[in-house]
Amino acid sequence: MRKIYLSILAIIAAVALVGGAAYAAFTANAINVNNTFSTGNAELLLKNSDGTDYSPTKGGAQWGNLYPGYTKSFDVWLKNTSTSPIDFEVYPDVEVKILGDSYHGTDGSLPGKISLQFFKSNGTIAVTGKYTLSQWENNYPGGTQKLDGVVPNDGERGPWQAVFTVDPNAGNEIQNSKLYFDLKFVGVQTMQ
Repeated sequence: MRKIYLSILAIIAAVALVGGAAYAAFTANAINVNNTFSTGNAELLLKNSDGTDYSPTKGGAQWGNLYPGYTKSFDVWLKNTSTSPIDFEVYPDVEVKILGDSYHGTDGSLPGKISLQFFKSNGTIAVTGKYTLSQWENNYPGGTQKLDGVVPNDGERGPWQAVFTVDPNAGNEIQNSKLYFDLKFVGVQTMQ
């Protein structure tokens, strides 16, 4: 009798298992289609004292017959035309061009004999330290010298006055020398 009960229980368990395995439920999907993500851009434009409009690049100063103690400046304006709603902190940077042995002074020291410092437009309040062009090289990334404030999205700032000075203690080693360099302004997105 006991075997009969166990057999009946085994049959009931098998039927329950098979019946449960055959059970199906309805399902339905809802799909959010054609998702698109696109990024904007970052763009910083420059205007200087030449009176022309904003542009990504500008022709530089062409100064000649410099001498120890010589000082000259020009104004710089910056405009943020990014399509992304971002503001920029701005890091000035110098890239000295190597154009052969006849450049940079007889001992190659000319980039170390000309300094650059940025002031607010009135020329009285310094916004950066005074460093030689050699020291300004590679200010960004990793540099600490930046222009004051931010250039807001769809906004412009300036002028800042870029003041260049030839070391008053420079000697004959800079006579008949030429120096070519790019003055770059690197806009870095501020994290808000």
